[in-house]
Amino acid sequence: MLSLQPLYIVFDKLGLTIKSGLLLCLASFIALSVIFSSANAQQSGESVNVRSADHPTFSRIVFDWQEIIPYSTELNGTELIIRFDRAASFNFGRLTQRPLRFFGSPTAKIEGQEVVVALEVREPSRLKHFRDGTKIAVDLIEKTVPQALAAQPKRATETLDQKAQKIERAARVLAGDQLKKDDLLPMPMAVSKSGEILSLDFPYTGSAAAFMRGEHIWIVFDKLFSVDQTQVEKIDDGPIIEARQVEHENATVLRYHVKKGHHLQAALKDQGWHFEIKKNLTVPRVPVPVGLQRGSGQGDQFFLSANKVGQVIKITDPDIGDELTVVPLGNSSQGVVRPRQYSQFTILSTAQGIALQLLADDISANHYRNGVGLASAGELAVTKGKLSNRFAAEGEDGQNDYAGSGRLIDLEAWKRGPLPDGDFTENKHELLYRLAIATEEERNQSRWNLARFYLGHGFAADALGPLMLMREDDPELEDSPEYRAVLAIAQVHLRRYDSALKLLSHQRLNAELDAYLWKTIAYEAMGQYPQALLSYERGVDILSLYPIRQRAAFQLAALRAAYAAGNAELMQQELSVLEQMPLPNDQYTQVEYWRARLYQQEGDWDRASELLEKVVRAGERQTAALAQYTMINAQHLRDELSSLDAIDQMERLRFAWRGDRFELDLLYRLGELYIEEKEFRTGFETLRQAATYFAKSSKTRDITKLMSDIYRDLFLDGQADILPPVKAMALYYDFRELTPLGADGDKMIRRLADRLVAVDLLERAAGLLEHQVKHRLKGVAQADIASRLAMIYILDSKPDKALGILMATRHQQIPNDVAHRRDLIEARALIELGRYEEAEILLEEKQGRDVELLRADIYWGAENWSEVVRNAEKLLSSRDNKNRDLSQDERRTLMREAVAMALDENSPGLRQLRQRYWPLMQGGLYAEAFDLITSKPEEGPQNVRILTESIASVDKLEGFMESYKNEFNAGL
Repeated sequence: MLSLQPLYIVFDKLGLTIKSGLLLCLASFIALSVIFSSANAQQSGESVNVRSADHPTFSRIVFDWQEIIPYSTELNGTELIIRFDRAASFNFGRLTQRPLRFFGSPTAKIEGQEVVVALEVREPSRLKHFRDGTKIAVDLIEKTVPQALAAQPKRATETLDQKAQKIERAARVLAGDQLKKDDLLPMPMAVSKSGEILSLDFPYTGSAAAFMRGEHIWIVFDKLFSVDQTQVEKIDDGPIIEARQVEHENATVLRYHVKKGHHLQAALKDQGWHFEIKKNLTVPRVPVPVGLQRGSGQGDQFFLSANKVGQVIKITDPDIGDELTVVPLGNSSQGVVRPRQYSQFTILSTAQGIALQLLADDISANHYRNGVGLASAGELAVTKGKLSNRFAAEGEDGQNDYAGSGRLIDLEAWKRGPLPDGDFTENKHELLYRLAIATEEERNQSRWNLARFYLGHGFAADALGPLMLMREDDPELEDSPEYRAVLAIAQVHLRRYDSALKLLSHQRLNAELDAYLWKTIAYEAMGQYPQALLSYERGVDILSLYPIRQRAAFQLAALRAAYAAGNAELMQQELSVLEQMPLPNDQYTQVEYWRARLYQQEGDWDRASELLEKVVRAGERQTAALAQYTMINAQHLRDELSSLDAIDQMERLRFAWRGDRFELDLLYRLGELYIEEKEFRTGFETLRQAATYFAKSSKTRDITKLMSDIYRDLFLDGQADILPPVKAMALYYDFRELTPLGADGDKMIRRLADRLVAVDLLERAAGLLEHQVKHRLKGVAQADIASRLAMIYILDSKPDKALGILMATRHQQIPNDVAHRRDLIEARALIELGRYEEAEILLEEKQGRDVELLRADIYWGAENWSEVVRNAEKLLSSRDNKNRDLSQDERRTLMREAVAMALDENSPGLRQLRQRYWPLMQGGLYAEAFDLITSKPEEGPQNVRILTESIASVDKLEGFMESYKNEFNAGL
């Protein structure tokens, strides 16, 4: 035995595995023959691995040179000679023990600066050789097979999976059947680096496993491919030190030596598998539940439950030398969160799939449709091993227990309290007792334990009290990341999202992935969907460390944010994960609801409506209300439901669920429907409620904009004209905060005032313009609107107020047209006050028909009859056609002239006036009065005064009122 020991060491260097004494002796003689035959070759320091395998029609050997080496070949009947221009030794591996169909035993010797390899040719064959990078491949091909068929590529139309299934295996070796990588169907690989994250992408969608062991990452696919990993080595300053593909019979096994402190994450995308190597802690998205399963007939099994279970694959770890059992899985990011070690087997933590180390000879890993079972021929021992397995049989949630692990947020650990066997009440009483007897120095620690216990059980309001008292006693806690995180969680539960985000945004929490998950909920609740999705992306790596219910809460928040952001891919990804989780009914119905929304988004309304009806029948109030609201909206948009019917159904939903975004969305939509039905007041009131109740929501801005736009359409673009003036005015006053600033707002006010004047609501119209003049306007604009307000005062028989507002808004620099208009209105106010002389002086320098009409009223009021006659003749002289019918203004002027002549006892003038105008006055306004005055001029003025005083006064009032109202009507 002692004589064989050196030979065993040599075999180990040659890479041989010795399993028995007999094989050891047999291998010794084979190895000795190789060693002695190539003694000269061993003098070289460089060693080259040689791989070999048989194929159906040819045999191949591959020399794995590390540099490009010139070579030549020579086939001489029964011997193949290969010359390399570099002295080296060769590790021929299995070829020394098991010849191939065409290749026999090899020999190698150094001749000067080159090495010559001689191989026996066992059957007649043809030679083919080629270079692949630095590697050199040599084939001996069956002579009866055309050369083109020796390595015929598969049709391009075949899928990667179909091609892989058609690859045949021929070579057999000690460690099992292996196919040389050079002969395999290649699978492209994409490598990219973003910051400190290195991404590896493979265009394969079958089952995969991925895990870390020590400083090595293993990636295993259930189909066999050749993967060119040269891109990995080209990444500068990346986490991978070395990349290699481990030979395997029927699986792709990739192994990466990585720098310390890195972790692995796996995800199945539409294009294939995506792996990320990063520094932060990562766990699989879908934990594989584990636990003891009582068997019937075949004993107990330790069962790992999974979907889309791939084949069981055996691989050997070259560093440790042990065998691993790997089971790839087809679902994205489905792996084992926490490692477990028992006396008979070890379960490794994985990023994807299942990895096992079977320690006992009688342990087997059995493949099932719904998972992997570990069974023993004897008794299955699942007691504690090297690691604590206290929660091994508790199912999926058992993987989440990291008590004492130092995690910043650990709800499960906080829940347990100081009494392991106590219930909630007993633990609460114990914590309160400890707080009561605590010294001043111990008090904050006791409060801390109590607050976290409350928070672990979801009693955020109860937790907030001790936390606040802690800060009062120790203000420096504000800078503690642990304290800020716990306080922030309490604020999230209490829906104080602003406060929670301020706490979680502290720089000392930037590296804590837990903080990003809680930010996801806060941002989503506030409608800040892009920030929510970014936070979720940062924190998702540790999602599985949380209990199922809290994990689902994070995922549902991300799902809602993805829907709002239009990210259907993320929705599909999250729904696929959530649908596999054992959720409570309230969360499960939410998953079904969002699946229905995704169907709806994809245009599949039939499937969506079917699922929504199912959610309603489930009876969870909140989700049922959401489903009903969605169906009502969809049916209305599809013209299956009228607006009135939609309003009726939504009004009933207002009491189905209150609060949250549901009520905001419901009020928003109800307001829109009321506006569509011209129920403006109810619509505005509903929208105002939404904006008031949810003032901090990002959607509030959209609601107020909608209200402003509708208000503008009503009072600026004339849509309010369909409303009675009083209702329009009431609507304006009740929602006047929507009046826009600037010119549009001023125009809106003037337009409404004009409409009120048109229906004689003069006081209301004056109130509108008073507010505008006093609070909104300055300068020329103020002077202009003040003149309109003065007109309304005059119409309302308040000439003194008209003069007051005109005096109060005088400015030095006013355009001539505005100044002229203001002077005329001021003159009218003076006339109404009987201040005729002042009015006449104000008009001295002015000309024009409107000025002459005012002078007519001045002379009439001052009883200056001769001027009344002269002014009337001046007004009537402008008639271009003497035979044209008289206008009402001209009839009024003629009537005044006749009365003035009569009162001035001007009988000749009356006769002449009758002669000129009676034919035109007949049959029209004032015809009878004109006839009475002008037909009997000899009658005294007293009778004329009695007849005409009322006529003249009414005539004057109607005249200027009509002209002013016409001016207001022109603005409508």
